[in-house]
Amino acid sequence: MIQIFPIALWLAVVTSAEVLATLWASGELAPSHASVLLGWFLVAGYCQFFARSAGIATVGLVLQTVLAIYLVLQTKLRLCDAIGDLPGRNPLESTGVGLPRED
Repeated sequence: MIQIFPIALWLAVVTSAEVLATLWASGELAPSHASVLLGWFLVAGYCQFFARSAGIATVGLVLQTVLAIYLVLQTKLRLCDAIGDLPGRNPLESTGVGLPRED
């Protein structure tokens, strides 16, 4: 089989593993949430690399890619929330800085 983008097979796996390890090390994952995500990672990896059919391998790749996207978005949203910079939210409202005085 000719692989057009061989990095595509490993990109989602490496991204998922890296973000999972980072979230686990920082203590931002509850044990129940971590077990679900780890199970998802293992099932997707097994399907992707050890499947005997191309269809199951494709399902594994899609699952792994969706997991990587979910983890990256979750990390980015937590970072935005930590600095108070979520879209649609004015970070100055909670501090009162820069708001006109109401006399």
